[in-house]
Amino acid sequence: MITASVAYSVFTRVNTIRTKAGPHDLRALLRVLMRESRVTNEDMQRGITLEPVAKEAYKNQNTHHKGLQLHDCGLSILRGKPFIGASPDAIITCECCSPRLLEVKCPRSLERFTEYEVVYQGGKMQLKQNSRYFCQTQVQMGVTELPSTEVFVYVSDAENMTLNVTFLQDYFDEVVERATFFFQALRIASHA
Repeated sequence: MITASVAYSVFTRVNTIRTKAGPHDLRALLRVLMRESRVTNEDMQRGITLEPVAKEAYKNQNTHHKGLQLHDCGLSILRGKPFIGASPDAIITCECCSPRLLEVKCPRSLERFTEYEVVYQGGKMQLKQNSRYFCQTQVQMGVTELPSTEVFVYVSDAENMTLNVTFLQDYFDEVVERATFFFQALRIASHA
């Protein structure tokens, strides 16, 4: 299954396949997609450990939202494309805003995260569109049919920020098209 967290790898790999002559070694990516290989490094373990702490910090910093709740959610599957899925960190609800997704990131350095993943546009910080996290949030929104995501970047209670990401249908459609191409190419190759 192509989940939101690995969609960027598929998205960029299909671009490489289409623009550069092969052969293309897809074995490492296929092991990840087939869950034969689970990559867990120190940074990922940090995120897993800190996610509950970060969610609590997010709630504490957003008390201005009346009745704020974070709802854990499992795997959602894209309608009509059962090979594409997403499992966001939470769905945010409150009495004052529309439901939206929460995606938590727990880097070691906010400065480094900002340097590599964030761009300033119109006086606001936004995820770069060539960021794997941008792709991840777009797939999550497309699959869950929610129009926005709050990316909470948490280093500590004193060092964190929230980035708002809005759904872009054209971007999502391109990700789905490439994921479909990749999936169909694998099906054809497996029957050859």
